[in-house]
Amino acid sequence: MDLIVSGEESPAVIRIWDIDTGHELKSDDYYATVHGLSHGSTGELASFTNFTSSRWFLWDKEHWSPIQQFDKTIEGQSTTSTAFSPDETSVLVAHTDGTVRMWDLSRQGVVKQWNRDNQPVNGVDVSPDGDHLASAYNDGQVVIWDLDTGQELKTYTDIPAGAWDVDYSPDGKFLGIVSADFGGGTGHQGLIVMDLENEMDYLRLDTAPHLFEPDPDSEEGNYYVYRLKFSPDDKSILTGSILASGCCDVYSSLILWDAVTGEMIHLLEEKVGDYLALEYTSDSQKAVALEGFQNRIKVFNLQTGVKLSEFVGGEHGDAIFSIALTPDEKRILTAAGDGTMFLRDLETGEVLQSFTGSQGGIMDIEISPDGEQAVSVSFEGELLLWDVDTGNPLRRFQEHDGVVMDVEFSLDGQYAFSAGNDGQIIQWQVAQQPLEEVVEWVENNRIFRDLTPEECQQFDLLYLCEGSAAETQEGDQS
Repeated sequence: MDLIVSGEESPAVIRIWDIDTGHELKSDDYYATVHGLSHGSTGELASFTNFTSSRWFLWDKEHWSPIQQFDKTIEGQSTTSTAFSPDETSVLVAHTDGTVRMWDLSRQGVVKQWNRDNQPVNGVDVSPDGDHLASAYNDGQVVIWDLDTGQELKTYTDIPAGAWDVDYSPDGKFLGIVSADFGGGTGHQGLIVMDLENEMDYLRLDTAPHLFEPDPDSEEGNYYVYRLKFSPDDKSILTGSILASGCCDVYSSLILWDAVTGEMIHLLEEKVGDYLALEYTSDSQKAVALEGFQNRIKVFNLQTGVKLSEFVGGEHGDAIFSIALTPDEKRILTAAGDGTMFLRDLETGEVLQSFTGSQGGIMDIEISPDGEQAVSVSFEGELLLWDVDTGNPLRRFQEHDGVVMDVEFSLDGQYAFSAGNDGQIIQWQVAQQPLEEVVEWVENNRIFRDLTPEECQQFDLLYLCEGSAAETQEGDQS
């Protein structure tokens, strides 16, 4: 039985019809104007838009029920029509602002998943050759994965406390690990540099003497190294510490270390707020540090140890948790716990572009190698792909249950890797077929069945069937 779905504007009703008999099989009132109906190739799915807003809906035709509502907030604009891809893995949605957006339906783009006993994952990093992934776990283990096969290659267990951050050296020979016992009572904290070729420690740095701890009788907490970053030239390591309780207006430190000897080169700052994110410039001459709960972005000259500039991201309504430099190193993305994101001029802090669409507070952001896109991960388990120049969300992914701690792009920008408190590491397919190619395929491969003379008569569409009606009449006469 061939079916057709129709929608009406006033009253807003969705109807399903038997195309052979023309009889209405079912109808439902809907709370919004129905436009732009489309069918999937299997006949199981339908999509339609709400012309009075920028929403569109995915509908299960067999069970006659909504599957999901999709929101793309565009002030003063509406959605007008939808079209499925041939394999039903994506839907094209047209808007009255002249844009067409493609939404992913194929399990939200998941390529691979890793889960080790549901242990929370605090950080991930992709090796410089793109073959391996390092992951830091809350139980103090660090695991190296083969990205091609998904197999676990090596597990490092000789870590005294929880592993909070990992970073490959640019030559891929070493792996930096931040280890700290947040609230565990041991007071351990430190930076471990693993020699990956020989599978042994290269450096173990006790960072405690360089941190400024409160009075032992105080209930404020202790300070721990939280972030690390290798310099692009492999010669130094930058670490930033935080207060374990996550309180505001506390003391911490930002330190530059010699990656070969483990000696401290510069104590860049002391007795300041929590350092939540770190970046180097490509020439290893400068560093950008985020003093998160105070929302300060600072730039340092690493040769002299002098602070060059500082600005406050006052446009955010909550703490900034992450930053990311664009490849030209002239702009910086800042993302906060209230879900706001801004692209800024690195020298002045001036907002160049705002990003709206995140459904929760943003924990981490990353810019693609070509600088055209960014990914963000949130407290609600969401991953969003963004257009850096326009600030528009491109695709929305949802597979994690709870906070996503970290996200990284692959070297070619085709994939993103996210690490969550739910114990999952997920590889996502974020690159997609160019929109122009998809539109061209749809235009060239639409199939329209000719109506029979009886159908032309039934639906009062004789002007579409004059040729076939004449042929039928000639056949009858013969």
